Amino acid sequence: MPYVGMRDGAALHYLDVGRGRPCVVLHGFAMNGGMWLPFVAPHLKSHRFIIPDLRGWGASHVLPLRRCDAIEQHADDVADLLEGLALERVHLVGLSMGACTAMHYLQTYGTARIRAYMNVDQAPCIRNHDDWHDGLLGDRQAEFIAFWQAFIDRITPYQNMPFGHIPRTLRRELFHGLGTFVAQAFHWPAWCALSVPARHEWVMRWVMRTSNWPVYVATIAAFVNGEHDWRAGLRQCPIPITVVTGAESRLYAPAGQAQIAAYAPNVHVVCVPRAGHVVPFDAPRRFMRELHTFLRVVQPDVYCDPAGQRVFA
Repeated sequence: MPYVGMRDGAALHYLDVGRGRPCVVLHGFAMNGGMWLPFVAPHLKSHRFIIPDLRGWGASHVLPLRRCDAIEQHADDVADLLEGLALERVHLVGLSMGACTAMHYLQTYGTARIRAYMNVDQAPCIRNHDDWHDGLLGDRQAEFIAFWQAFIDRITPYQNMPFGHIPRTLRRELFHGLGTFVAQAFHWPAWCALSVPARHEWVMRWVMRTSNWPVYVATIAAFVNGEHDWRAGLRQCPIPITVVTGAESRLYAPAGQAQIAAYAPNVHVVCVPRAGHVVPFDAPRRFMRELHTFLRVVQPDVYCDPAGQRVFA
């Protein structure tokens, strides 16, 4: 399995499939890079897909966070990934947490290495403010924040302990909270039904490894405590942006996501009917069609293939 070195010496796992113009694809919360393989498969003859397991997830699960904020850490790791693999003129795709990572990368590091960006069901500002009411969970956000802030306070004293040493009540509460949060990502009844058992610890432990369990709490903390607002950064983002929203998303209001077009100058908004937050799962055919369109959104350019040869595509 390929790994790339990070600035702190960590080795981040990534998938590297296909040949052609480079495209970096970032997964969402409680997922890993492998989730993208069915969606990128039709494009393997024309594009090279670099799909990292973000720090704390998938084969990168054991990597500790070196920054207090998980989203900032992931954005730094994406910068190191692009630098380490010498990637230029990249199509960048992010879903949910991956989209947060992408927007934070664009705001922090700029667009010099990025050709175009696809934002999948993520608002440009997580927390609600006087001038913003379409953050995570909308008018239900205060309840979500209150629950997790109280829980984080209770579990923080155990953050250096193995998961099995945490009081059982806290373990159950953690996975019930995570399972409930994840369940809201789906719209189709079948996916919703499958997500119900995820509220139970024994199911979530099968899906989410626990050797580095604090990363889950740290990621939630980034949502409830971090002041992540990328609206100002989007104003400085000249590259083409495709915004794909789920019309039935319960995590982020489609109208709020569409506001990205009010901040960035070159935005195309697509609202997918009968899809929730995880658009690729609720509407796979439509998502694959939009991905195909996105990958063709800009003019051909010169890039380096995996062998380091310059190719005109």
